[in-house]
Parts: sequence; structure tokens; C-alpha cells
Amino acid sequence: MKTVTIRTLIVVLLFITGKPVFSQFGGGAILGAEAGTVSGNGTVVIEKTPAVMRMQVDLLSKASSLEEALAGLKERVEAARAQLAAFGVDKASIKLGEPKLSAGKNDRQQQMEAVLAERMRSLNRGGAQKNAAPSTPVTVSVELTAEWKLKVKTIEELLLATQPLQKKIKDADVGGIKAASQLSPEEQEIMEEMGEISMYGDEGESKPGEPVFFYAALISQQEEDKALGEAYQKARSQAARLAKAAGYELGKLSSISSDAGSSTQESEYGYSSAYYTIARRLQAAENSKDSQAEAVSVLPGQVKYEVNVMAGFELNE
Repeated sequence: MKTVTIRTLIVVLLFITGKPVFSQFGGGAILGAEAGTVSGNGTVVIEKTPAVMRMQVDLLSKASSLEEALAGLKERVEAARAQLAAFGVDKASIKLGEPKLSAGKNDRQQQMEAVLAERMRSLNRGGAQKNAAPSTPVTVSVELTAEWKLKVKTIEELLLATQPLQKKIKDADVGGIKAASQLSPEEQEIMEEMGEISMYGDEGESKPGEPVFFYAALISQQEEDKALGEAYQKARSQAARLAKAAGYELGKLSSISSDAGSSTQESEYGYSSAYYTIARRLQAAENSKDSQAEAVSVLPGQVKYEVNVMAGFELNE
């Protein structure tokens, strides 16, 4: 691995030069600030079949006034509850955030509508009639999360249990995208003329009102404890190898630390993907809560939970 090569180089350089060069490489977790110590890193990945499928979606309501938009949002929430119940959701799992003002559009759409508004103002200035400017619609939203319990043993069963269900939920427009994105005939005409703009820059952006699905499995304390022990042994083994390479023997333990969380590969999602954004939010949520550990992934497959241990040791002649 690339990191192991760098860490080995740091250790060798330290013993050759006697200087703590690790700071140049950002490798402070490998060597202590004091000469005569060495550190190792051990990683264990727990893989599990997902036990639940979760959904996150912003419910949208658009109207000419805030009062009407909020009233419409209440109706959207009740409609969403009924739709999800028909799709077999765990009703107790449905949770709602707080209502908030929402553009109801992604950044690219907002840029396009800014150009659209300027175009319409130009048309109005050139017209013979001076009609009152139309009121700006108000869009409000609320985040809804829900989950479905899964009883699957293989990835094939997982795909069969989740993919058709996800399609039904998307087709049902639970978030209310269609109603919130309706345009007047004039707006629609100009948007069609500007349609070529949407071909650039918006690929993979998260769309308000579009559901995002992810998969999770709980990690028991016993599983995590076992992984910690195995990761420590790996860290100790790595430190011993590095010490031996420098002509020393491994001494007593001087420091130890660990971290753990869902194992994700950013390249699997794409750097501009909505799923990548959700994955980062999930990782942040994991680090901020004290509940039982979970392995989470936005991809349908085995979910992975990574346990890392960093252990420092004194060196003996």
C-alpha cells in the first residue's frame, strides 16, 4: 500500500538522520515526536449484509404565499405517509425535520432561472402593456427519513428486494417534484430555449424532492471489540517489522488510539455525485452520535465498517 511505503520511509529516514522528518510527510501518527519510538497501524474491515434500507427525501410545497406553501406542505406530508405505507415502510421509522424555506432547485437550476428572470424583465420593458410584476412563488420543504427492514442473505436477494421498490417510490413522486417544478407557459418556452445550458455542470447534483436510498447494518459491541483486538495485533506486527528493519527490538507500549466508521470509496460515487454528498453526511452523522455503531453505504451490496488502531512502542537496542 502507498501509505505503508511512506511510513516505512519515514522510519528509516529517522534512524539514519536522527531527525523527526515525519512532520514533512504528515506522518505524526506513525512516529512519536521523541526519537526511539515507533508506531504501527492496523485496520480490520467488518463486512455485513444490510439489515435495513433507508430513504431520505425533501418533501416540497410551492405556492404564491408562505401561508399557502406551508398548508400545502402539511398535505404533502400526509400524502407521503400514505404512499410509503402502501410500499410497506416501517411506519415507526418515519421521521420529519423542521419546515424550511427552500429554493426547490439545485444550484444549476437557480442560475438558469436568474437568467430567465432577466430575460422576462427585458421582455416586459419592451412591451406596450405595463402589467404588474408576477409575485415570486414560495417553496418550502421538510426532510423525511424512513426505513424498510430487509430479510436477505445474498446480494441477488438484496437487489430484488430493493431496486423495484425504489423505482416505485421514485415514480410515485413522494417528494412532490412535479408540482413544485411547474412553470408558466412563458417560463417554459424560455427554459426550452435555454435547455442546452443544462447539459453542462449539473450531472450528479442532488435534486430537491428526489429520494436517496442507502443501506445499513448494526455492528455489535462484540464484533467491534473483536475487530479492535485484531487491528491492534496488526499494528503491533507492523511496528515490530519496522523496528527490526532499523535494527531494533520492539519495546513496551507507549501510546494507543483508534477510530472507526463506515468504509467508503469516494471513487465509487463520483466526486460530483449526489450519493457522494449523502455519504459524507452519513459519515458526519456517525461521528456525532453515541448510539450503536453502524455500517452504512449508498451502494446496494455488502456494507463495511472499518476499525483502525494506531499503537506506539518504545525501541530497545
